[in-house]
Amino acid sequence: MIRLASHRSFAWLVIIGAVLLMSAVIMAVAWPVRTALHQQILRREAVALAAVVEVQRESGTRAVRDLGVEIDSLDVFYALLESPRLEGLVAMQLFAADGQITLVVPDAAFVDELPPSQQVADPQAVFHHDNSTAGGLGLATSAGEGPWLEVVIPVAIGTTAEPRVWARYWLDGRPVAAELAEVDARLGWQVGASAAGGSVVLVLGLGWAFAHLRRQQDDLARANRELLLNSKTAAIGAISAHLMHGLKNPLAGIEGFIADGEFSQSDPAATGEAWREAVETTRRVRRMINEVVGVLQDQSLGADYTVPVREVVEQSITEARPAAPPPR
Repeated sequence: MIRLASHRSFAWLVIIGAVLLMSAVIMAVAWPVRTALHQQILRREAVALAAVVEVQRESGTRAVRDLGVEIDSLDVFYALLESPRLEGLVAMQLFAADGQITLVVPDAAFVDELPPSQQVADPQAVFHHDNSTAGGLGLATSAGEGPWLEVVIPVAIGTTAEPRVWARYWLDGRPVAAELAEVDARLGWQVGASAAGGSVVLVLGLGWAFAHLRRQQDDLARANRELLLNSKTAAIGAISAHLMHGLKNPLAGIEGFIADGEFSQSDPAATGEAWREAVETTRRVRRMINEVVGVLQDQSLGADYTVPVREVVEQSITEARPAAPPPR
């Protein structure tokens, strides 16, 4: 029972370990997918806003270009002042080519400069769950607790990419947060379904494998027991044959001694010699019996089998007496 319980415990430990390992692998694969999906959503928001900003720049600077005047950064900034009309816009910050702030709406969103890490060549969006990471919003964080969507867009001054200025927009991040949460929920459902389905298959497969292995072990143990029983039976047969062969001559000697009446009172010396031979014969019989019993006895019980000499002599005389002739 203890052995069976140990086998079952080991099997369950292996199954649980395999399920946990599979779940960890699924999570390890799903996490980069989640990160990539979040980045894709943020990149889409940045590209969409960059397209709007480009339209504003083109339309706002068209009159200056028509006059044949070279466009500068102030022309671009004034063209982008239409941006506060964007839905969900909280603040807009315009930075010159050296990263210093030039214009800001509202004034509470004033900061000194744009960090070099955000002076990028492509539109970039960052999602902030709360005000703890929205330091670039300045004092405008008092407008709420977030979430915020920060979008930095490089804006070309002329017809070429260089030189450029930057426009940083702070938007209400609740729509993006809802979309990210929906992505997480769908991905979580898929991961959960995959883990559950894989766990069922894994439990059934490993359970069948352990059950099959257990049956094979039982069959092997049964075959070993049968083989051991057959070996013991053959050994008992061989020992019994040896015992019968060994007892045949000593018993025949005792029978002849009794039949000839060598223990007669007429010749005490002969009688004494005959008794000594009988005693020696019974001793040999006892040794053989003890050897056989020593082989067959149960060692775990520590049983000790002994046959007294007197009992052997008395039993031999009793068996031989009916065949002995009457005394002369």
